[in-house]
Amino acid sequence: MTRSTRLTAASLAGLIALTACDRSSTRPTPDHGPPPAATPPPPHTFYAAINAADFGEMVKQLASDEFEGRGPGSPGEEKSVEYIKAQFERLGLKPGNNGSYFQTVPMVQTTADETTVVKLDVKGQPRELKFGGDMVIGTRTGKPEVKIDASDLVFVGYGVNAPEQKWNDYAGVDVKGKTVVMFVNDPGFHSQDEKLFEGKRMTYYGRWTYKFEEAARQGAAAALIIHDNEGASYGWDVVKNSWSGAQFDLPAKDDPDPRLPVQGWISGDTARRLMSDLGQDLDKLYQAANKPGFKAIPLQAKLSVDLKSQISEKSSRNVVALLPGAKRPDEAIVYMAHWDHLGNHAHEADEHGTSSASAADDVIYNGAIDNATGVAGILRIAEAFSKQTLPPARPLLI
Repeated sequence: MTRSTRLTAASLAGLIALTACDRSSTRPTPDHGPPPAATPPPPHTFYAAINAADFGEMVKQLASDEFEGRGPGSPGEEKSVEYIKAQFERLGLKPGNNGSYFQTVPMVQTTADETTVVKLDVKGQPRELKFGGDMVIGTRTGKPEVKIDASDLVFVGYGVNAPEQKWNDYAGVDVKGKTVVMFVNDPGFHSQDEKLFEGKRMTYYGRWTYKFEEAARQGAAAALIIHDNEGASYGWDVVKNSWSGAQFDLPAKDDPDPRLPVQGWISGDTARRLMSDLGQDLDKLYQAANKPGFKAIPLQAKLSVDLKSQISEKSSRNVVALLPGAKRPDEAIVYMAHWDHLGNHAHEADEHGTSSASAADDVIYNGAIDNATGVAGILRIAEAFSKQTLPPARPLLI
């Protein structure tokens, strides 16, 4: 028993004794019934002009625990899309999809087995990378099991093929069936060379989505991006959390572009150890990869993995509204923002199949910045346009 518990017990005992000694002085307590319910706050009044208060109110609502992190296919999705629809209706916007505010999108839900281990042969020595701490991987193939056996590793700089920039990290190397390893962001970012690409402003070539797409076009079997906080603009925890649990994608049959069997990230510390074991210096690789004319470097390592995933077919919904234009009805200006985030992880299981979250854990990924701010932003833009005296010349699709 703790000290506070003993004091409470002693106080209760004293109170009981006093009550027993003076029963004649007690009076019955009038029963006034249950306390009155708390008065709900008045509804927020939105204004036509874009202002911080209205923007903040929308972010606060979308990122509240009530919306459960806005995970696709969850109760949080239903609350999110209904909230957005209600805002469109409040603004008097027309349904944007053949009489409906909603567009149903078929999706594939893929949940990788987080006990998966990536096995490396590093100059004949075995190494293992564990999910979460060392690496995260997944597949977009829609297959419940993907195997890669003894795939050669090749370091391909930033993994960029940009003819208009006269830059090709894949020049002179065949990576078919191999595992490519690369940096995040654009060439020139880590060397602070403003002459390369767009300096510190990340282009599409710097995004991880592009890097996996290009690796797939090159015929690679797998691709691993080396994480660093500055290059990614977020820490390893963000990568680990966003790649854990269910992942959503369009069905492969609806997307003609090639897809990698396995794709993912390795932590910066893991990459540094791996390169050191291979006789490479990660800092020197950064220097080399930021110079025009960089050539890919085959590594004396092979990767093997047996990735099992749970696959299920799902659907999600876009929310679409239309503000008609006055002069050019056959053209449109489109404003878009993704409403979803990482959801509620309360029911995630540990390696023993039991929930790894306690009642005290904060298991909701609220997603205020990513991307309640984006949704609030386009809703505020829509409100400003809808309250103008004159309608826009072109229709707005939001």
